[in-house]
Amino acid sequence: AAADPIADDADANDFPSEDEYMVNMTRAIYISGPHHTLHNLTAGLDKVLGWWPIFIEMLKLICKLLSQPWTRDRLVTSCFDHGPQLVFRSDIASFNARVYDKRWGTALNANHLLLDVRRPLVMGWDKQRYLDRGGGHDAPNDPNVGERDGERGIDLNAVDAAIQSKKFWGYTMMVDTVAVVFLYMSGWFDACSCHEDLPTAEHFSHRQRRSYWTRRLSKACIMCCRRAPEFAAGKIFEMLRHFLDLAGRSLEFELAAEGIGPQDRAEIMQDFQSIRQYTFFIFSVKFSHWMQLPWILFGLGHASEEVARRCAVRAMQLFHAAAANTVHHF
Repeated sequence: AAADPIADDADANDFPSEDEYMVNMTRAIYISGPHHTLHNLTAGLDKVLGWWPIFIEMLKLICKLLSQPWTRDRLVTSCFDHGPQLVFRSDIASFNARVYDKRWGTALNANHLLLDVRRPLVMGWDKQRYLDRGGGHDAPNDPNVGERDGERGIDLNAVDAAIQSKKFWGYTMMVDTVAVVFLYMSGWFDACSCHEDLPTAEHFSHRQRRSYWTRRLSKACIMCCRRAPEFAAGKIFEMLRHFLDLAGRSLEFELAAEGIGPQDRAEIMQDFQSIRQYTFFIFSVKFSHWMQLPWILFGLGHASEEVARRCAVRAMQLFHAAAANTVHHF
């Protein structure tokens, strides 16, 4: 009988014995999860941002004011009990977000929720009225509760400075824009190439992104999440650049429209550029292997014949350039 070429070339350890079932993954190609990489990327962002330490303390103070029952009740009954502010009373009363500065997810979520109540909060906030009127059923009896730091008190001077700071609100817009970039990258990971629906610059505004995301989630396809050919072709870097370019243009326009001064705008945009450079660095470290063997071979399955040919040429060049004793899968 003719010898089985596959059996002759195989190692005995590659197959299970007759009395057990085993899946051998020793020759499988390792692929890191892009969502996991995107999540871990945020852990180091605070190290590259110059104004982040000041911003995060301001964010924590305002969220504490709006989330603690006794301070929130006092705020609602003193600053949102009259005039146009009454319209936004329920929005302020329902706010609840805490910030743990070691976890970017809590900061991004609180930042996004705070932007939803930014205009009514800036319009309705009155430090003196807050101190004079007292308030909530759970508030301490001390009328100066808000003037000091403590477990129950809040430094109202710092809160007042943050709420009235245009630079703080401009920075919240920058942080929220960066969060949207990560959200859109995550959405691109999970989407498919056959129903590509990329956001435009207008979808980075706080009001328009919901309509885009609703439309995006309504599309389902069996090819969703199958992005390996595009990763091998370097599409991930193209998409990151595309989203960051749109975000940068949108952010510059919104900062100018809010009347933020040139110096503050420059400092905010400098931190945005720092995030951009850091994100590209991490993506290069974590995803550049897709353009090396053996991952480059996934590019042969690209929907574009031109791109598939380009990946094939690169694969052959890499194979012939490798040393004769290189361990590979072929």
